[in-house]
Amino acid sequence: MTSPTLTRLAVAGATGVLALTALGGPALGASHREAPLISKDRSADNTDVYAFVSPDKPNTVTLIANYDPGQRPDDGPNFFPFDDDVHYFLKVDNTGDGVEDITILFDFDSRLANPDSFLGSGYGPIEDLSDPQGAPFAPANFTQTYRVTMNDEVLGTGLAVPPPSVGPRTTPEYRSYVADTIHEVGDNVTVFAGSRDDPFFLDAGAIFDLGGLRPFNEAHLIPLGQKDAWNAGQPADDAQYLDRYLNPELAAVINTIYPSLPDARTTDRTDLVLILGQGVPTLNATNTGDTLYDMLRLNMGVPATDKPDRMGVLGGDLAGFPNGRRLTDDIVDIELRAIADGYGKFLEDNFQLPNLDPNNTVGDGCNANDAPLLDKFPYLATPWSGYRGGVLRNTPCANLDRGGNDNGDA
Repeated sequence: MTSPTLTRLAVAGATGVLALTALGGPALGASHREAPLISKDRSADNTDVYAFVSPDKPNTVTLIANYDPGQRPDDGPNFFPFDDDVHYFLKVDNTGDGVEDITILFDFDSRLANPDSFLGSGYGPIEDLSDPQGAPFAPANFTQTYRVTMNDEVLGTGLAVPPPSVGPRTTPEYRSYVADTIHEVGDNVTVFAGSRDDPFFLDAGAIFDLGGLRPFNEAHLIPLGQKDAWNAGQPADDAQYLDRYLNPELAAVINTIYPSLPDARTTDRTDLVLILGQGVPTLNATNTGDTLYDMLRLNMGVPATDKPDRMGVLGGDLAGFPNGRRLTDDIVDIELRAIADGYGKFLEDNFQLPNLDPNNTVGDGCNANDAPLLDKFPYLATPWSGYRGGVLRNTPCANLDRGGNDNGDA
């Protein structure tokens, strides 16, 4: 369970590449809790960033940043509010120099109507903002609003955050709370901030059990002693970590623990520098030469795919990761195969990248989110209810055959 901040922005023109970073407070990268210091400040911990051409509005781009990772749906009475003391940023580089050209800022304000009550929900089902139902429904005791700016231009103030998905007695029709808190704040600009189901699907425990053929991302290329500095650094300064991309420790770990696999290269990994630090040539490259800016890159001129391939570019789907990142992209399997030199036939044929067999089939066995995504903004699935007939359900991938979560479709 996470509290993601989401925004959809108009695209200025049909082509062009944007590169994206997100941060909360002093952290400047998405580390998924690998950086030790940010793990102590959960509400500022930016775990995942997504950027994709909006499938239902192809002249727009959707940007998503997730914060406050690994929450249990029943973690009351405070649940997982945004922090009033944290600045939540999305930063976009349109010129390929590793420095932001667009800065989107979300600042939150909390209000407690009755400080003498321990319930954040109040004394009844929480009423809708747009159409209050009256008794027994009642306003929430704890509420949050936010202000959003873009390059210091105020786009909206007093924008409401939906309540957490507490349970059927407190938040009976959760889709109505979400509908009330999707805000149009400018010319083709829509924003939402609130709790959603975490779309990052993986077997999280196995990577720390000696690799386990499980997830890695850019942060897994950086050793523990450097992760805090990397997480707090600017993309323009990422070249100081070049050696970690060229000589990835995780490749050596895979080679050691899985001797039956053909050995992946452990040195001179210019392919990782290119994909993670510069962009794929002719697709989404933003910089070349000795530069390395570890950012999420999106070519806005590549249209959304009707039937996305979870393997993204590795599967021949140019609208997917590492060209941006969609909610359905299996970033774990994609990056595992990349680090293991199993890039697949498409990249072998078109970019002459290694395609070792069976390295091109490795994965964590978790290939989709356990709850159905929405086909419209904010796209992420409804957060799991904190209470549902005495059953707690919050294990990713274990519930794929149950048909998703229990809160409707918003």
